[in-house]
Amino acid sequence: MFTLSSHHPYPIPDQYKNRFPKGTLPLHESIGYTDLALKHFFKTAKKMPWFNNTLFIVTSDHSAQTESLKYNNRFNQFAIPLFFYDPTGTLKGKNNEFFQHADITPSVLHLLGINKNIISFGNNAFDDKKKFVVNYVNNTYQLSEGEYFIQLTKEATIGFYHLAKDSLLQNNLIEKEHLSKKHLLTKNKLEKKVKAIIQQYNNRLINNNLTFNE
Repeated sequence: MFTLSSHHPYPIPDQYKNRFPKGTLPLHESIGYTDLALKHFFKTAKKMPWFNNTLFIVTSDHSAQTESLKYNNRFNQFAIPLFFYDPTGTLKGKNNEFFQHADITPSVLHLLGINKNIISFGNNAFDDKKKFVVNYVNNTYQLSEGEYFIQLTKEATIGFYHLAKDSLLQNNLIEKEHLSKKHLLTKNKLEKKVKAIIQQYNNRLINNNLTFNE
C-alpha cells in the first residue's frame, strides 16, 4: 500500500516546490505532486516482474476541499476518486453505480476468483445486484440507494431526497405534509435497511462475530 497526503498544510517536497500550478485552493498544488508521484510509481512498477499479474486499486481515504456547489452537500461530499487498473486490459469502462470503500473487498475477491463466504457491509461492483452506500457523519446515518438518499439520527428520520431530481438536496421530502405512496414506501424500506445495518454491525462487533469461523 502506498499513501500520499493532500492534508493541511499540504506539504510539497522541497525539490518539487513551485513546480505545479497553485490553483485556486491550497490543496491544488499538492494534487499536482500526487499526479506526478503516481506517474513515477507506474513508470517503475511496469518494469517489475509482478506488474502484469497485479490488480491496482487507486483511491483516496476521503474527499477534500471543493469549489463546486455539486459537492458541497451531505450526499456528494463523500464522492472520491477510485479506479481498478488491470495491466492486461481485461477491465475497461466506467461504472456509474454507487460504490463505497466497503465494496473494495468483495469486488477484489470476485476479480481474483476467490469464492468464499465473507461478512461484508459492501457490494461486489461487478454483479447485477442493486448497489447502495452507507455512511455516518455528525451523529447522522446516511444511505443512498437507487434514486433516493435518506438521513437518520437515533431519534428520527431528518432527511429524505429524490436524488434523480434533486442532486443538490434542496427539497427535503420529510418536510412535506403528505408523501406520495411511492415515496412513503421507499422511505420506510430505506429506514429499515439503515437500522438493519446498524443492528448487524453493532451486534457482530459486540460479540466479536465479524468473520466466519473456519
